[in-house]
Amino acid sequence: MSYDIDLTIDAGGPEPINLGFYWNYTSNCVPMWRRAMPVTDGLAGMDGMQAGEAAAILAAGISAMKAYPDEYRALNPENGWGDFEGQLAELERLLAECRRAPRARIEVSR
Repeated sequence: MSYDIDLTIDAGGPEPINLGFYWNYTSNCVPMWRRAMPVTDGLAGMDGMQAGEAAAILAAGISAMKAYPDEYRALNPENGWGDFEGQLAELERLLAECRRAPRARIEVSR
């Protein structure tokens, strides 16, 4: 199981327009997300949020992960699907896209 994130924007049509950004990462890292971003209970709580608002939460979570890497590495999944380093890189990629399109909406699916 994994989490998928798309960024969309309402252009006034019947459906939002997908901005072409797609993010996917294993749900095995949920404990890391929840610890790093408790205000939204991880990524799931960002569903429907404006990307600019989510960027601040992501930046704080990334900072926490970088400040205490051993605490987050301890949450690496035992099954080897996902890890601290991979998760950190993917969160940084998501943050960059949120900053690029701050008025977009985040759509999270599991």
